[in-house]
Amino acid sequence: MDPPLSEGDLVLGIDLGTTTVKICVINAVSKEIVLEKARKTNADISTADLAASYANAEAVKDVVGFSEQDVRKIWTTVNGLLAGVDDSLTGKIKAIGLCGQQHGVMFWNQASCDEEIEDLHKDIPVGCSISSLITWQDQRCSREFLDSLPHAEPKQVVATGYGSASIFWLAKNAPDHLNGYDRAGTVMDFFATILARGRSMISPQNAETWGFFDRFEMSWNWDRLKESAFPIDLLPAISGQGCFLFVGHLRATARRNGEDVHLERSWHGITKRSVYVGVAYGDLQTSFIATVQNDDDAVLNFSTSSQVSFIRTRTDLPIPSSCDVRTYFGRMPDGVESHAGRELIVAPSLNGGNVLTFFVHNLKEWVESIGGTVNEEDIWPRVIALANEKNWAESNDPTVKPTLYGERFDANLRATVGNLSLVNADLGSLIRGILKGVIDNLEAMLPADYLRQSNVKRIVLTGSLFRTFPQLVQHVSRVFGLPIVLKEDTRDAAFGAALAVSTMTKDAWLQYL
Repeated sequence: MDPPLSEGDLVLGIDLGTTTVKICVINAVSKEIVLEKARKTNADISTADLAASYANAEAVKDVVGFSEQDVRKIWTTVNGLLAGVDDSLTGKIKAIGLCGQQHGVMFWNQASCDEEIEDLHKDIPVGCSISSLITWQDQRCSREFLDSLPHAEPKQVVATGYGSASIFWLAKNAPDHLNGYDRAGTVMDFFATILARGRSMISPQNAETWGFFDRFEMSWNWDRLKESAFPIDLLPAISGQGCFLFVGHLRATARRNGEDVHLERSWHGITKRSVYVGVAYGDLQTSFIATVQNDDDAVLNFSTSSQVSFIRTRTDLPIPSSCDVRTYFGRMPDGVESHAGRELIVAPSLNGGNVLTFFVHNLKEWVESIGGTVNEEDIWPRVIALANEKNWAESNDPTVKPTLYGERFDANLRATVGNLSLVNADLGSLIRGILKGVIDNLEAMLPADYLRQSNVKRIVLTGSLFRTFPQLVQHVSRVFGLPIVLKEDTRDAAFGAALAVSTMTKDAWLQYL
Protein backbone atom coordinates (compact mmCIF):
# COMPACT_ATOMS: atom_id res chain seq x y z
CA MET A 1 0.00 0.00 0.00
CA ASP A 2 1.18 3.52 -0.76
CA PRO A 3 2.40 5.57 2.23
CA PRO A 4 0.53 8.66 3.47
CA LEU A 5 0.68 11.68 1.22
CA SER A 6 4.05 13.40 1.01
CA GLU A 7 5.67 16.56 -0.38
CA GLY A 8 5.07 16.82 -4.09
CA ASP A 9 1.80 14.88 -3.97
CA LEU A 10 -1.40 16.72 -4.85
CA VAL A 11 -5.00 16.24 -3.74
CA LEU A 12 -8.07 17.00 -5.83
CA GLY A 13 -11.22 18.37 -4.20
CA ILE A 14 -14.50 18.34 -6.16
CA ASP A 15 -17.59 20.23 -4.99
CA LEU A 16 -20.84 19.30 -6.74
CA GLY A 17 -22.83 22.41 -5.88
CA THR A 18 -26.44 23.27 -6.62
CA THR A 19 -25.61 25.49 -9.57
CA THR A 20 -21.84 25.18 -9.99
CA VAL A 21 -19.14 22.52 -9.94
CA LYS A 22 -15.81 23.57 -8.45
CA ILE A 23 -12.49 21.80 -8.40
CA CYS A 24 -9.49 22.62 -6.25
CA VAL A 25 -6.05 21.04 -6.32
CA ILE A 26 -3.82 21.52 -3.26
CA ASN A 27 -0.37 20.48 -2.17
CA ALA A 28 -0.82 17.49 0.14
CA VAL A 29 1.64 18.82 2.75
CA SER A 30 1.64 22.63 2.60
CA LYS A 31 -2.11 22.80 1.79
CA GLU A 32 -1.38 25.57 -0.68
CA ILE A 33 -3.83 25.90 -3.55
CA VAL A 34 -2.29 24.88 -6.87
CA LEU A 35 -5.39 25.23 -9.05
CA GLU A 36 -9.02 26.35 -8.76
CA LYS A 37 -11.70 26.21 -11.43
CA ALA A 38 -15.49 26.49 -11.51
CA ARG A 39 -18.25 26.06 -14.05
CA LYS A 40 -22.04 26.20 -13.95
CA THR A 41 -23.77 22.91 -14.62
CA ASN A 42 -27.06 24.19 -16.11
CA ALA A 43 -28.43 20.86 -14.91
CA ASP A 44 -31.92 21.90 -13.77
CA ILE A 45 -34.65 19.88 -15.50
CA SER A 46 -37.65 21.79 -16.82
CA THR A 47 -41.15 21.17 -15.48
CA ALA A 48 -42.30 19.72 -18.81
CA ASP A 49 -39.41 17.28 -19.00
CA LEU A 50 -39.95 16.24 -15.38
CA ALA A 51 -43.61 15.45 -15.97
CA ALA A 52 -42.69 13.33 -18.98
CA SER A 53 -40.17 11.32 -16.95
CA TYR A 54 -42.78 9.92 -14.56
CA ALA A 55 -44.67 6.87 -15.79
CA ASN A 56 -47.66 7.67 -13.60
CA ALA A 57 -48.41 11.17 -14.88
CA GLU A 58 -51.69 11.27 -12.97
CA ALA A 59 -49.88 10.94 -9.63
CA VAL A 60 -47.65 13.94 -10.28
CA LYS A 61 -49.77 16.26 -12.41
CA ASP A 62 -50.98 18.39 -9.49
CA VAL A 63 -47.69 18.52 -7.61
CA VAL A 64 -45.74 21.76 -7.72
CA GLY A 65 -42.25 22.58 -6.60
CA PHE A 66 -40.36 19.65 -8.11
CA SER A 67 -36.60 20.33 -8.24
CA GLU A 68 -34.54 17.79 -10.12
CA GLN A 69 -31.22 17.91 -11.97
CA ASP A 70 -29.65 15.95 -14.81
CA VAL A 71 -26.77 13.98 -13.27
CA ARG A 72 -25.25 13.40 -16.69
CA LYS A 73 -24.82 17.15 -17.16
CA ILE A 74 -23.11 17.41 -13.77
CA TRP A 75 -20.67 14.64 -14.73
CA THR A 76 -20.00 16.30 -18.09
CA THR A 77 -19.24 19.57 -16.29
CA VAL A 78 -16.67 17.87 -14.04
CA ASN A 79 -15.02 16.32 -17.09
CA GLY A 80 -14.98 19.69 -18.82
CA LEU A 81 -13.15 21.30 -15.91
CA LEU A 82 -10.53 18.56 -15.68
CA ALA A 83 -10.01 18.39 -19.44
CA GLY A 84 -8.39 21.82 -19.32
CA VAL A 85 -5.82 20.85 -16.68
CA ASP A 86 -2.35 19.83 -17.84
CA ASP A 87 -1.41 16.18 -17.32
CA SER A 88 1.84 17.23 -15.67
CA LEU A 89 -0.27 18.50 -12.77
CA THR A 90 -3.01 15.85 -12.66
CA GLY A 91 -0.38 13.13 -12.77
CA LYS A 92 0.71 14.15 -9.27
CA ILE A 93 -2.79 13.75 -7.78
CA LYS A 94 -2.81 10.94 -5.23
CA ALA A 95 -6.23 11.30 -3.59
CA ILE A 96 -9.67 12.68 -4.44
CA GLY A 97 -12.08 14.26 -1.98
CA LEU A 98 -15.72 14.78 -2.96
CA CYS A 99 -18.39 16.98 -1.42
CA GLY A 100 -21.55 18.69 -2.59
CA GLN A 101 -25.15 19.63 -2.08
CA GLN A 102 -26.65 17.76 0.84
CA HIS A 103 -30.13 16.30 1.46
CA GLY A 104 -30.70 15.33 -2.19
CA VAL A 105 -31.10 11.78 -3.48
CA MET A 106 -30.62 9.89 -6.74
CA PHE A 107 -30.84 6.23 -7.75
CA TRP A 108 -28.82 3.89 -9.94
CA ASN A 109 -28.33 0.27 -10.88
CA GLN A 110 -24.82 -0.77 -9.89
CA ALA A 111 -24.47 -3.58 -12.43
CA SER A 112 -25.61 -1.28 -15.23
CA CYS A 113 -23.07 1.36 -14.22
CA ASP A 114 -20.27 -1.21 -14.00
CA GLU A 115 -21.17 -2.52 -17.45
CA GLU A 116 -21.78 0.75 -19.27
CA ILE A 117 -19.30 3.22 -17.80
CA GLU A 118 -15.95 2.23 -19.26
CA ASP A 119 -14.17 5.45 -20.16
CA LEU A 120 -14.39 8.07 -17.42
CA HIS A 121 -13.48 10.81 -19.90
CA LYS A 122 -16.76 10.36 -21.74
CA ASP A 123 -20.32 11.33 -20.90
CA ILE A 124 -22.35 8.79 -18.94
CA PRO A 125 -23.89 6.49 -21.57
CA VAL A 126 -27.62 6.65 -22.19
CA GLY A 127 -27.82 2.93 -21.47
CA CYS A 128 -26.53 3.43 -17.94
CA SER A 129 -29.44 3.09 -15.51
CA ILE A 130 -29.38 6.23 -13.36
CA SER A 131 -32.10 8.61 -12.23
CA SER A 132 -32.12 12.36 -12.02
CA LEU A 133 -31.15 14.04 -8.75
CA ILE A 134 -34.01 15.18 -6.51
CA THR A 135 -32.38 18.23 -4.93
CA TRP A 136 -32.61 19.80 -1.48
CA GLN A 137 -34.83 22.49 -2.98
CA ASP A 138 -37.58 20.02 -3.89
CA GLN A 139 -40.98 20.95 -2.47
CA ARG A 140 -43.08 17.89 -3.34
CA CYS A 141 -43.55 16.69 0.26
CA SER A 142 -46.43 18.64 1.78
CA ARG A 143 -46.77 19.24 5.50
CA GLU A 144 -49.62 16.74 5.54
CA PHE A 145 -47.44 14.11 3.87
CA LEU A 146 -44.52 14.71 6.23
CA ASP A 147 -46.83 14.43 9.23
CA SER A 148 -47.92 11.00 7.97
CA LEU A 149 -44.36 9.62 8.16
CA PRO A 150 -43.08 7.71 11.19
CA HIS A 151 -41.16 9.65 13.82
CA ALA A 152 -37.41 9.60 13.33
CA GLU A 153 -35.19 8.58 16.26
CA PRO A 154 -33.64 10.42 17.92
CA LYS A 155 -36.00 13.34 17.38
CA GLN A 156 -34.94 15.17 14.24
CA VAL A 157 -36.26 17.37 11.47
CA VAL A 158 -37.44 15.53 8.37
CA ALA A 159 -38.38 18.06 5.70
CA THR A 160 -39.25 18.15 2.03
CA GLY A 161 -36.09 17.79 -0.03
CA TYR A 162 -34.59 15.31 2.46
CA GLY A 163 -33.51 12.04 0.82
CA SER A 164 -35.59 9.77 3.05
CA ALA A 165 -38.71 11.92 2.63
CA SER A 166 -38.27 11.95 -1.15
CA ILE A 167 -37.94 8.14 -1.22
CA PHE A 168 -41.07 7.80 0.95
CA TRP A 169 -42.93 10.08 -1.48
CA LEU A 170 -41.85 8.07 -4.53
CA ALA A 171 -42.68 4.75 -2.85
CA LYS A 172 -46.22 6.00 -2.21
CA ASN A 173 -46.98 8.15 -5.25
CA ALA A 174 -44.76 6.88 -8.07
CA PRO A 175 -43.36 3.42 -7.15
CA ASP A 176 -42.67 2.62 -10.81
CA HIS A 177 -40.09 5.39 -10.74
CA LEU A 178 -37.89 3.20 -8.54
CA ASN A 179 -38.02 0.15 -10.79
CA GLY A 180 -34.66 -1.15 -11.93
CA TYR A 181 -32.60 0.68 -9.32
CA ASP A 182 -30.75 -1.07 -6.50
CA ARG A 183 -28.78 1.84 -5.01
CA ALA A 184 -29.56 5.26 -3.60
CA GLY A 185 -27.25 8.03 -2.46
CA THR A 186 -26.35 11.66 -2.81
CA VAL A 187 -24.95 12.74 -6.16
CA MET A 188 -21.50 12.79 -4.52
CA ASP A 189 -21.92 9.17 -3.40
CA PHE A 190 -22.76 8.19 -6.96
CA PHE A 191 -19.67 9.93 -8.29
CA ALA A 192 -17.48 8.18 -5.71
CA THR A 193 -18.99 4.85 -6.74
CA ILE A 194 -18.35 5.26 -10.45
CA LEU A 195 -14.88 6.68 -9.89
CA ALA A 196 -13.76 3.85 -7.63
CA ARG A 197 -16.09 0.99 -8.50
CA GLY A 198 -16.72 0.81 -4.76
CA ARG A 199 -19.81 -0.26 -2.91
CA SER A 200 -22.57 2.28 -2.30
CA MET A 201 -21.57 4.18 0.83
CA ILE A 202 -22.62 7.39 2.56
CA SER A 203 -20.86 9.42 5.24
CA PRO A 204 -22.61 10.26 8.53
CA GLN A 205 -22.46 13.89 7.42
CA ASN A 206 -24.71 13.20 4.47
CA ALA A 207 -26.79 10.43 6.04
CA GLU A 208 -28.10 12.73 8.76
CA THR A 209 -29.26 15.23 6.13
CA TRP A 210 -31.61 12.56 4.80
CA GLY A 211 -33.38 11.98 8.10
CA PHE A 212 -34.16 8.67 9.83
CA PHE A 213 -30.50 8.35 10.80
CA ASP A 214 -29.38 7.76 14.38
CA ARG A 215 -26.22 9.80 14.74
CA PHE A 216 -25.36 8.18 18.07
CA GLU A 217 -25.65 4.60 16.82
CA MET A 218 -24.39 5.49 13.33
CA SER A 219 -27.29 3.58 11.83
CA TRP A 220 -30.46 4.11 9.87
CA ASN A 221 -33.78 3.79 11.76
CA TRP A 222 -34.15 0.29 10.30
CA ASP A 223 -37.13 -0.83 12.38
CA ARG A 224 -39.21 2.29 11.81
CA LEU A 225 -38.44 2.28 8.10
CA LYS A 226 -39.28 -1.41 7.70
CA GLU A 227 -42.61 -0.93 9.49
CA SER A 228 -43.52 1.84 7.03
CA ALA A 229 -42.82 -0.13 3.83
CA PHE A 230 -39.74 1.95 3.04
CA PRO A 231 -37.53 0.37 0.30
CA ILE A 232 -34.66 -0.21 2.71
CA ASP A 233 -32.61 -2.23 0.21
CA LEU A 234 -31.82 1.03 -1.56
CA LEU A 235 -30.10 2.57 1.46
CA PRO A 236 -26.30 2.88 1.32
CA ALA A 237 -23.98 1.57 4.01
CA ILE A 238 -22.75 4.09 6.58
CA SER A 239 -19.04 4.88 6.52
CA GLY A 240 -16.86 5.20 9.62
CA GLN A 241 -17.63 7.86 12.21
CA GLY A 242 -14.63 9.93 11.24
CA CYS A 243 -15.87 10.16 7.63
CA PHE A 244 -12.44 9.14 6.35
CA LEU A 245 -13.34 5.73 4.97
CA PHE A 246 -12.11 5.31 1.42
CA VAL A 247 -14.44 3.98 -1.24
CA GLY A 248 -11.52 2.54 -3.18
CA HIS A 249 -8.95 3.26 -5.87
CA LEU A 250 -9.80 5.28 -8.92
CA ARG A 251 -11.49 2.89 -11.33
CA ALA A 252 -8.98 0.76 -13.19
CA THR A 253 -11.44 -1.75 -14.60
CA ALA A 254 -14.77 -1.96 -16.39
CA ARG A 255 -17.34 -4.73 -16.44
CA ARG A 256 -17.72 -6.43 -19.80
CA ASN A 257 -19.77 -9.57 -20.34
CA GLY A 258 -19.69 -10.29 -16.63
CA GLU A 259 -15.92 -9.99 -16.32
CA ASP A 260 -13.62 -7.22 -15.11
CA VAL A 261 -11.44 -5.81 -17.89
CA HIS A 262 -8.42 -3.59 -17.19
CA LEU A 263 -8.55 -0.10 -18.72
CA GLU A 264 -5.21 1.42 -19.60
CA ARG A 265 -6.16 5.08 -19.93
CA SER A 266 -6.10 7.41 -16.94
CA TRP A 267 -8.71 10.01 -16.02
CA HIS A 268 -7.38 13.29 -17.39
CA GLY A 269 -3.85 12.29 -16.45
CA ILE A 270 -4.77 10.97 -12.99
CA THR A 271 -3.20 7.52 -12.75
CA LYS A 272 -5.81 5.05 -11.68
CA ARG A 273 -4.03 2.45 -9.65
CA SER A 274 -2.37 4.80 -7.19
CA VAL A 275 -5.20 7.23 -6.43
CA TYR A 276 -7.61 6.90 -3.52
CA VAL A 277 -11.21 8.11 -3.59
CA GLY A 278 -12.64 9.18 -0.25
CA VAL A 279 -16.21 8.81 0.92
CA ALA A 280 -18.18 11.95 0.02
CA TYR A 281 -18.50 14.72 2.60
CA GLY A 282 -21.16 17.38 3.06
CA ASP A 283 -20.54 20.83 1.64
CA LEU A 284 -21.50 22.39 4.97
CA GLN A 285 -18.69 20.61 6.80
CA THR A 286 -16.11 21.11 4.05
CA SER A 287 -16.99 24.81 3.75
CA PHE A 288 -16.61 25.15 7.51
CA ILE A 289 -13.26 23.37 7.74
CA ALA A 290 -12.01 25.42 4.80
CA THR A 291 -12.98 28.70 6.44
CA VAL A 292 -12.71 28.49 10.20
CA GLN A 293 -9.47 29.52 11.91
CA ASN A 294 -10.44 29.30 15.59
CA ASP A 295 -12.80 27.05 17.53
CA ASP A 296 -14.73 30.09 18.71
CA ASP A 297 -15.47 31.29 15.15
CA ALA A 298 -18.92 31.09 13.62
CA VAL A 299 -19.25 30.98 9.83
CA LEU A 300 -22.02 32.81 7.98
CA ASN A 301 -22.33 31.77 4.35
CA PHE A 302 -24.52 33.62 1.88
CA SER A 303 -24.70 31.96 -1.53
CA THR A 304 -27.58 30.01 -3.15
CA SER A 305 -28.94 29.36 0.33
CA SER A 306 -27.60 30.80 3.58
CA GLN A 307 -26.55 29.41 6.94
CA VAL A 308 -24.77 30.18 10.18
CA SER A 309 -22.74 27.40 11.82
CA PHE A 310 -20.32 26.99 14.72
CA ILE A 311 -18.64 24.22 16.72
CA ARG A 312 -20.78 23.21 19.68
CA THR A 313 -18.93 23.68 22.97
CA ARG A 314 -21.81 23.91 25.46
CA THR A 315 -24.06 20.86 25.61
CA ASP A 316 -26.07 22.42 28.43
CA LEU A 317 -27.69 24.97 26.11
CA PRO A 318 -30.89 23.77 24.43
CA ILE A 319 -30.63 23.86 20.67
CA PRO A 320 -32.98 26.37 18.99
CA SER A 321 -35.86 24.60 17.25
CA SER A 322 -34.91 26.24 13.95
CA CYS A 323 -31.39 24.76 14.07
CA ASP A 324 -29.82 21.38 13.40
CA VAL A 325 -26.89 19.51 14.91
CA ARG A 326 -24.52 18.06 12.32
CA THR A 327 -21.65 15.60 12.55
CA TYR A 328 -18.30 17.29 12.04
CA PHE A 329 -14.97 15.70 11.14
CA GLY A 330 -13.55 13.03 13.42
CA ARG A 331 -9.91 12.07 13.03
CA MET A 332 -7.38 14.72 12.15
CA PRO A 333 -3.61 14.47 11.58
CA ASP A 334 -0.89 14.42 14.21
CA GLY A 335 -0.06 17.89 15.45
CA VAL A 336 -3.57 19.20 14.80
CA GLU A 337 -6.10 19.38 17.61
CA SER A 338 -8.54 16.47 17.34
CA HIS A 339 -12.06 17.09 16.13
CA ALA A 340 -13.22 13.68 17.38
CA GLY A 341 -16.78 13.74 18.62
CA ARG A 342 -17.31 17.34 17.60
CA GLU A 343 -20.57 18.69 16.32
CA LEU A 344 -21.73 21.72 14.42
CA ILE A 345 -24.83 23.69 15.28
CA VAL A 346 -26.24 25.18 12.11
CA ALA A 347 -29.10 27.46 11.17
CA PRO A 348 -29.67 26.09 7.65
CA SER A 349 -31.91 28.58 5.86
CA LEU A 350 -33.40 27.54 2.55
CA ASN A 351 -33.44 31.19 1.54
CA GLY A 352 -30.42 33.08 0.29
CA GLY A 353 -29.26 34.19 -3.12
CA ASN A 354 -31.99 31.99 -4.62
CA VAL A 355 -34.58 34.53 -3.44
CA LEU A 356 -32.84 37.31 -5.35
CA THR A 357 -32.48 35.05 -8.39
CA PHE A 358 -36.21 34.31 -8.27
CA PHE A 359 -36.99 38.03 -8.05
CA VAL A 360 -34.79 38.85 -11.07
CA HIS A 361 -36.41 36.05 -13.06
CA ASN A 362 -39.86 37.38 -12.17
CA LEU A 363 -38.79 40.90 -13.07
CA LYS A 364 -37.98 39.64 -16.55
CA GLU A 365 -41.40 37.99 -16.79
CA TRP A 366 -43.16 41.16 -15.62
CA VAL A 367 -41.47 43.15 -18.37
CA GLU A 368 -42.43 40.53 -20.95
CA SER A 369 -46.03 40.44 -19.72
CA ILE A 370 -46.48 44.08 -20.77
CA GLY A 371 -44.85 43.57 -24.16
CA GLY A 372 -41.24 44.40 -23.34
CA THR A 373 -38.10 42.38 -23.98
CA VAL A 374 -35.17 42.04 -21.59
CA ASN A 375 -32.56 39.42 -20.76
CA GLU A 376 -31.77 38.41 -17.19
CA GLU A 377 -28.09 38.97 -17.97
CA ASP A 378 -28.93 42.63 -18.61
CA ILE A 379 -31.02 42.96 -15.44
CA TRP A 380 -28.34 41.82 -12.99
CA PRO A 381 -25.85 44.71 -13.47
CA ARG A 382 -28.64 47.26 -12.94
CA VAL A 383 -29.95 45.43 -9.86
CA ILE A 384 -26.47 45.38 -8.34
CA ALA A 385 -25.81 49.04 -9.14
CA LEU A 386 -29.16 50.22 -7.77
CA ALA A 387 -28.72 48.27 -4.52
CA ASN A 388 -25.23 49.65 -3.95
CA GLU A 389 -25.89 53.30 -4.79
CA LYS A 390 -27.15 54.28 -1.30
CA ASN A 391 -25.83 54.04 2.24
CA TRP A 392 -27.59 50.99 3.68
CA ALA A 393 -27.33 52.23 7.25
CA GLU A 394 -29.33 55.33 6.35
CA SER A 395 -31.70 54.00 3.67
CA ASN A 396 -35.33 53.52 4.68
CA ASP A 397 -35.88 50.23 2.87
CA PRO A 398 -38.89 47.93 2.98
CA THR A 399 -38.76 45.23 5.64
CA VAL A 400 -38.67 41.94 3.74
CA LYS A 401 -39.16 38.54 5.33
CA PRO A 402 -37.56 36.54 2.49
CA THR A 403 -38.79 33.03 3.37
CA LEU A 404 -40.00 32.42 -0.16
CA TYR A 405 -38.96 28.76 0.07
CA GLY A 406 -40.23 28.27 3.62
CA GLU A 407 -37.85 26.77 6.15
CA ARG A 408 -37.26 23.18 7.20
CA PHE A 409 -38.59 23.85 10.69
CA ASP A 410 -41.74 25.42 9.20
CA ALA A 411 -42.55 24.64 5.57
CA ASN A 412 -45.60 26.92 5.74
CA LEU A 413 -43.58 30.11 6.11
CA ARG A 414 -44.19 32.66 3.37
CA ALA A 415 -42.37 35.78 2.27
CA THR A 416 -43.80 39.16 3.29
CA VAL A 417 -43.01 42.81 2.62
CA GLY A 418 -43.63 45.52 5.22
CA ASN A 419 -42.79 49.19 5.76
CA LEU A 420 -43.56 49.91 2.11
CA SER A 421 -44.17 53.60 1.43
CA LEU A 422 -44.35 56.13 -1.36
CA VAL A 423 -40.64 56.83 -1.05
CA ASN A 424 -39.17 53.31 -0.85
CA ALA A 425 -41.06 51.37 -3.50
CA ASP A 426 -38.20 51.67 -5.99
CA LEU A 427 -36.22 48.68 -7.23
CA GLY A 428 -33.01 49.48 -5.34
CA SER A 429 -34.83 49.74 -2.00
CA LEU A 430 -36.60 46.43 -2.56
CA ILE A 431 -33.36 44.63 -3.47
CA ARG A 432 -31.70 45.99 -0.32
CA GLY A 433 -34.71 44.87 1.69
CA ILE A 434 -34.39 41.32 0.33
CA LEU A 435 -30.66 41.12 1.09
CA LYS A 436 -31.04 42.58 4.58
CA GLY A 437 -33.95 40.23 5.16
CA VAL A 438 -31.82 37.15 4.53
CA ILE A 439 -29.46 38.23 7.30
CA ASP A 440 -32.30 39.21 9.64
CA ASN A 441 -33.89 35.80 9.05
CA LEU A 442 -30.65 34.02 9.97
CA GLU A 443 -30.44 35.97 13.22
CA ALA A 444 -34.05 35.01 14.00
CA MET A 445 -33.12 31.34 13.47
CA LEU A 446 -29.88 31.55 15.48
CA PRO A 447 -30.03 34.61 17.77
CA ALA A 448 -26.93 36.66 18.48
CA ASP A 449 -27.41 36.12 22.23
CA TYR A 450 -27.23 32.35 21.69
CA LEU A 451 -23.94 32.73 19.81
CA ARG A 452 -22.48 34.78 22.66
CA GLN A 453 -23.67 32.25 25.25
CA SER A 454 -21.99 29.56 23.13
CA ASN A 455 -18.65 31.41 23.45
CA VAL A 456 -18.57 32.52 19.81
CA LYS A 457 -16.17 35.44 19.56
CA ARG A 458 -16.53 36.48 15.93
CA ILE A 459 -18.34 35.70 12.68
CA VAL A 460 -16.46 34.81 9.51
CA LEU A 461 -18.33 35.73 6.32
CA THR A 462 -18.16 33.67 3.14
CA GLY A 463 -20.05 33.66 -0.12
CA SER A 464 -20.09 35.69 -3.29
CA LEU A 465 -22.94 37.96 -2.18
CA PHE A 466 -20.68 39.79 0.26
CA ARG A 467 -18.37 40.77 -2.59
CA THR A 468 -21.23 41.74 -4.87
CA PHE A 469 -22.96 43.81 -2.18
CA PRO A 470 -20.15 45.06 0.14
CA GLN A 471 -22.50 46.86 2.54
CA LEU A 472 -23.95 43.49 3.56
CA VAL A 473 -20.87 43.13 5.78
CA GLN A 474 -21.85 46.15 7.89
CA HIS A 475 -25.44 44.92 8.06
CA VAL A 476 -24.29 41.59 9.53
CA SER A 477 -22.27 43.53 12.11
CA ARG A 478 -25.30 45.65 13.06
CA VAL A 479 -27.63 42.64 13.33
CA PHE A 480 -25.38 40.24 15.27
CA GLY A 481 -23.27 42.72 17.23
CA LEU A 482 -20.13 40.55 17.05
CA PRO A 483 -16.76 41.21 15.39
CA ILE A 484 -16.92 40.40 11.68
CA VAL A 485 -14.21 39.01 9.40
CA LEU A 486 -14.74 38.90 5.65
CA LYS A 487 -12.75 36.12 4.01
CA GLU A 488 -11.23 37.89 1.02
CA ASP A 489 -9.30 34.76 0.06
CA THR A 490 -12.39 32.62 0.32
CA ARG A 491 -11.57 28.95 0.45
CA ASP A 492 -14.68 27.07 -0.41
CA ALA A 493 -16.05 23.55 -0.12
CA ALA A 494 -13.85 22.12 -2.88
CA PHE A 495 -10.78 23.23 -0.94
CA GLY A 496 -12.29 21.78 2.23
CA ALA A 497 -12.86 18.41 0.54
CA ALA A 498 -9.23 18.29 -0.57
CA LEU A 499 -8.07 19.45 2.86
CA ALA A 500 -10.05 16.75 4.67
CA VAL A 501 -8.53 13.99 2.53
CA SER A 502 -5.04 15.44 2.83
CA THR A 503 -5.20 15.34 6.64
CA MET A 504 -5.32 11.57 6.74
CA THR A 505 -2.79 10.05 9.14
CA LYS A 506 -0.93 6.84 8.36
CA ASP A 507 -3.04 4.98 10.93
CA ALA A 508 -6.20 6.29 9.31
CA TRP A 509 -5.12 5.11 5.88
CA LEU A 510 -4.32 1.67 7.27
CA GLN A 511 -7.50 1.40 9.30
CA TYR A 512 -9.95 2.32 6.60
CA LEU A 513 -8.51 0.66 3.51
